[in-house]
Amino acid sequence: MNGDTHLNIDLDKLLSFHNKYNSLATIVVTYATNPKEQELVIVENNDIKEFYKREDPKHFFYLEKNPHPLMNAGVYVLNKEILKRIPANANISLEKEIFSDIKREIKVFFYGGYIRDIGDLDSLKEFNKDVLEGRI
Repeated sequence: MNGDTHLNIDLDKLLSFHNKYNSLATIVVTYATNPKEQELVIVENNDIKEFYKREDPKHFFYLEKNPHPLMNAGVYVLNKEILKRIPANANISLEKEIFSDIKREIKVFFYGGYIRDIGDLDSLKEFNKDVLEGRI
């Protein structure tokens, strides 16, 4: 789970979904809140079809045609078999080096609730405002 994102996900439902499909990985996706800055995903039948990282030119072109894209919400359930795909003694990013290689083995769990990036002071202030106003 990313440490700079707040969301109210039902972990029991997420784990049940993951166990039902027994996938190598389950990724939580939701509608992008700031699509120019987020990793976008193309989903087809609970499967990942494509990832668009924000530095990829395809990301920009995808946004032109899709005003309400889905994003990687930063919450994962991983089967321990994924450890065999991670090189020993290497610093890696699951999102950059692993997920794109195993996308056919990933299932998608859709989350439609509250989500807020709280990775900087301004977004943390917005989160606090949401709490005080009862949005979560």
